[in-house]
Amino acid sequence: MQKLKKLPIGIQTFSEISAGDYVYVDKTERIFQLVNDSKYYFLARPRRFGISLLVSTLEAYFKGRKELFKGLKMEQLEMEWKEHPVLRLDLSGEDYETKEVLISRLEMCLKKCEKIYNLTPEGATVSQRFGNDIRQAYEKTGEKVVLLIDEYDKPFVDNITKPEKQDVFRNILHGFYANIKSSDEYIRFALLTGVSHFSKLSIFSGLNNLNDISLNRKYFLDFPNREVGESFLEYIMPNYVRPTAKDGTDLDVTNLFMTSLIEIPKHLCTVCKSSLQAYLMI
Repeated sequence: MQKLKKLPIGIQTFSEISAGDYVYVDKTERIFQLVNDSKYYFLARPRRFGISLLVSTLEAYFKGRKELFKGLKMEQLEMEWKEHPVLRLDLSGEDYETKEVLISRLEMCLKKCEKIYNLTPEGATVSQRFGNDIRQAYEKTGEKVVLLIDEYDKPFVDNITKPEKQDVFRNILHGFYANIKSSDEYIRFALLTGVSHFSKLSIFSGLNNLNDISLNRKYFLDFPNREVGESFLEYIMPNYVRPTAKDGTDLDVTNLFMTSLIEIPKHLCTVCKSSLQAYLMI
């Protein structure tokens, strides 16, 4: 029996999945389409739906790391592999009780970017500093900047029942994200992700060209049932032998997948089943 690849449970870094012997369902063709169709995007998804892995994949792509895409569709689609400065900000990992916590988190994210690209912190506020970092990154590298902002709405989600705190955070982030519009000439691509829409319009009111792809099927990177069955059949039913085209069998992998997970057949490997379920929740 052929050895199965490992399931990347909990792994959210594209380079680690690419370098290791892990299962990876190739969605890079849609990512290529995404980065070439437009410039500014917003994407809302529940947590553990693969957003961090998407952001990591985009970071690797825009840094020109062609070696990580070996054997994937992106390798054939992209001809230039130009390296861009990538400013990645992640607002997860904090409990936002006060505005000081938010400002501290933003400063920490900017400090990390400044260290990578040898930028000089400038500006009386964190918003001014962000705008100057974008400009400096462009001037120092000669290439337009990529902005990847993960969990933009974490401060609001943490305080969903405290409107007075949300107003404070909204004022800070409205000015912070306004830099995206004012720095348009320096930006190649921007993606902002979160788990909600409820604060999007007020925070990004200045970004009238922000493309919300949350419900746009053209860019869906999730797994439809049929694709899950085709990619993970051996994990769902370890003893199953796929029919070959020669015997003419038309396998409905969608029904097989749903039956396997819902009815839990006796011959199903418990370890494989729990691992697969955990993976699909990433």
